[in-house]
Amino acid sequence: MAMRILGLMSGTSLDGLDLALVEFKGFPTRTQQVKWNLLSGKTMDYPDVWLQRLSTAHKLSAPDLLLLHADYGRFLGSCCKEFLATAGLRAELISSHGHTVFHEPAMGFTCQVGDGNVLAAEVGINTVYDYRTMDVAFGGQGAPLVPIGDEYLFGEYGTCLNLGGIANVSFATGGKRLAHDVCPFNLLLNYYAQREGYTYDPEGGLATSGQTDTGLLHVLTQLPYYQIKGPKSLDKEKLMTHYTSIIDPRGLSNRDVLNTLSIHFAQEIANNLHGDKVLVTGGGAFNQFAIKKLRELCAQGLHIPSPDIVQFKEAIVFALMGYLRVFELENTLASATGASTNCCAGSLVMAPVGNL
Repeated sequence: MAMRILGLMSGTSLDGLDLALVEFKGFPTRTQQVKWNLLSGKTMDYPDVWLQRLSTAHKLSAPDLLLLHADYGRFLGSCCKEFLATAGLRAELISSHGHTVFHEPAMGFTCQVGDGNVLAAEVGINTVYDYRTMDVAFGGQGAPLVPIGDEYLFGEYGTCLNLGGIANVSFATGGKRLAHDVCPFNLLLNYYAQREGYTYDPEGGLATSGQTDTGLLHVLTQLPYYQIKGPKSLDKEKLMTHYTSIIDPRGLSNRDVLNTLSIHFAQEIANNLHGDKVLVTGGGAFNQFAIKKLRELCAQGLHIPSPDIVQFKEAIVFALMGYLRVFELENTLASATGASTNCCAGSLVMAPVGNL
């Protein structure tokens, strides 16, 4: 059998909504790679109103947060309809990550807005959403979730490195797949690029024109997070406050900060690579300065796949997670998140038959 699933991903860097329509074939197993084909992918830029609403969501009252949850679900539904109509294709399932507002696994909760019930009602297609909550309920970090895709879709690589808002790695060792967040990436790089009037640092050009501040580099290297072993994840809001409180008082130019951060991130990432082949995806794969610095520091061969895979890998993986959820198979890995068990995560919403 074949199933076409539309995966949705909105990352911490707010650089757009990624949509990937993927066709999967056959019954999925971890003993052989899943047969799949990316039919169409697109990144939809957020209108200013949504950039504002999502970037300030953590400040909302409970009723206003619930309103955002519903409104964003409706917005996601409208994006799905536009995407499918433009592509002239149909999906049998929508698999949505939502957008993370709060992530506090140590306190037992995580929150991704984008109500799947509203989304399904808007589009008339069965929808899976809320993938992180169950893992957190079983004591996990609720992140990273992408390693299940690395296992099923990209198992030939020693390490799968994603350079999104946060850089994270996934690798197989001892019969298990381990994973963790390594360090910030686009979340901070975009922030300092925006101070220069850019949405992001095009190909790392701003960082290239800056100078390295060795004092800041040393201070960043000593941060306690880098000493933690085992499954671990970074929280967006705490991360921004923590890093900017260290960086900004030093009075450096934005370009010097970008240069120094890029080198720092390359160093931390190089320390967390395994095997002899590294798959690099995420928007940061287009940052030539950061990739150059990473190549200088690591012995492993870096493989950057086609632009579609680079850009849409996370959306592809969430499509896979929906595929596994439909078959009632495990789609989160305790070895990666630190949970007490693997889970078949995600809330499945069945759209009324008359709407299909």
